[in-house]
Amino acid sequence: MHFSNLIHPINLRGFKEIVNVKYRHNHQLNRAAFPTSANKNFTNTFFILAVCGVFFAMAPARAQAQAQPVTMGTAHEQHEIYGSSATASAEISFDTPTFAAGQNVFIHIKLESHVGRELEINPDGIKFDVRNSDGKRPTETEDGCQAHFFSNCYTGWLYRRKIVQVPFKSFDKLEWDKNLSKEYDLKKPGAYSVIAYVCGIGSQTDCFRTNIVKFTVK
Repeated sequence: MHFSNLIHPINLRGFKEIVNVKYRHNHQLNRAAFPTSANKNFTNTFFILAVCGVFFAMAPARAQAQAQPVTMGTAHEQHEIYGSSATASAEISFDTPTFAAGQNVFIHIKLESHVGRELEINPDGIKFDVRNSDGKRPTETEDGCQAHFFSNCYTGWLYRRKIVQVPFKSFDKLEWDKNLSKEYDLKKPGAYSVIAYVCGIGSQTDCFRTNIVKFTVK
């Protein structure tokens, strides 16, 4: 009796120790498993945040790169060419982009004001840069060499004329046609592209570029 009383507490105590060991083992397994899942989630979250951080960090750089002007011109005259303008926008187009050899090549210009005040513009301040399929400019006429500040044949600085300004009303739109054949020799059949630089709106001396359009001479 005395012996059994001594054994029972020992067995019970051993049972409790076994249960405690199993509990600690399971608890440790749970704790070991949880950090793995947590670390995985943390890694995924960190990766997403890193990607977003890189994206938003690059956005201002891209915007800044787009806002950077390109300097064009010769030693006689240079202009900063921007991708767009807060003052106005311009679009060029052709009614039909195909012309017979020797036919005058007319291009359509649409200019739109984006400011709530009247400005003045110089229609001759819109310069057209034509390229052939090789990326080279066709032979320029005398008028072209006088107008194209970006050309090696530019002579406009020798013939400074009084700039004619016309009113450009608030949020107004102006449209007209321009004969490119007066500035370039476009008699040779082939594929061409053209872009325009809009300069001298209001008191601004900087320019902005338009869209690029293509045409064909057959």
